[in-house]
This record gives sequence, structure tokens and C-alpha cells, in this order.
Amino acid sequence: MSKSHEHLEVRLADVAKLVRGVTYPKAEARDQPAPGYVPMLRATNIQGSKLVLDADLVHIAERNVSPEQRLRPGDIVVATSSGSKHLVGKSALLRSEWAGSFGAFCAAIRPKPNIEPRYLASFLQSPSYWKQVGKKALGVNINNLRRGDIETLALPLPDLDDQHRIVAEIEKQFSRLDEAVAGLQRVKATSSATRPPY
Repeated sequence: MSKSHEHLEVRLADVAKLVRGVTYPKAEARDQPAPGYVPMLRATNIQGSKLVLDADLVHIAERNVSPEQRLRPGDIVVATSSGSKHLVGKSALLRSEWAGSFGAFCAAIRPKPNIEPRYLASFLQSPSYWKQVGKKALGVNINNLRRGDIETLALPLPDLDDQHRIVAEIEKQFSRLDEAVAGLQRVKATSSATRPPY
């Protein structure tokens, strides 16, 4: 096997930093934007491996948010605590600039330079990831992923060139899937429009 195809297995802590979510006094939270307030994501803003950045936001006083807790492009937001077992472990990548943060029931995984953020985000959708999370996310009344649970997740780490190739292939396949779904929706819309009334 050539060296370029050997995949080293690492712990997530080797390739990313974990940033804790913001805790804040509930009395200071607002539903609407206001001067001196920062929008904050919750676990429910992670939907279908995407971040919902324009709805269902809480706004909190910016003094509660440290510079490290402000999200950066390439950060991956993960739900770490929830009453719903299905929500714990869900994650999504922040792909562009967004002036906001995230709450205490979430964490941000901030990739180091030795890993492509989209590669790490793809791993966090994989069966291998979910198998590991299923064993770790155990709680009495609430399901939790602790800091150590996330930091000790094992993942394969190809070199950066291979990571870019893997990401390009994944994105190509998803693009084809999106096109197929859009085509199916067009066919459905056309057939329902031309169907005679009964």
C-alpha cells in the first residue's frame, strides 16, 4: 500500500479544539435583535446537517460571549445535550461569516490546520461517528455528550490532498442527489398540474 493511501487513525482532540457554549441569565435573552446583543444558535438550529441561521434564534447580551465563543467559518456546531436522544450528536458546518455564537447545550468543534473542515464535518455525519456517539450519549433524564466523549472520538486522517479529494467526491454525489430530487419534484408538479379533475 502506498504511503498516500495509509490512513492514520487519530482522536478528534488531535485535529480540533472544542469550545464550550455560552451560558447566560435567562432574563437577558431576547427573541429579536437589539444593539449590544448577539444571535445565538441552539440545538434546534441544526437541521439536516445544515445550520439554520435566520430563524428560531435567541439574542443575548454580548458581554456574556467571549471572543473564542464567536463562531468562525469552518467551525462545526454540535448538539451536546438534549431531552431528545435523536438530537444529541447532530452537527453542522458554518460555511461562511456569521456574527453569532451558540448556547450551552452545544459545542463548537474548531478544526486545526492539519484537517479540512468539510472533511471533519463529513466524518461527523458518518455511520462510524454515530456508532461511537450511540455508546457515549447516555444520561438518566437527559442525553449528554461530555467534552471527553467528543475529544476521544476516533477518526481516520488521510493527508490533506486526500481529504480534499474525498470532500470533492462527497460534494459531487450530494449535488447529483439534489439534482435528482429537484427533477422528481418537477415531474410530480407537472403530473399533478396535467391530471384531469375527478
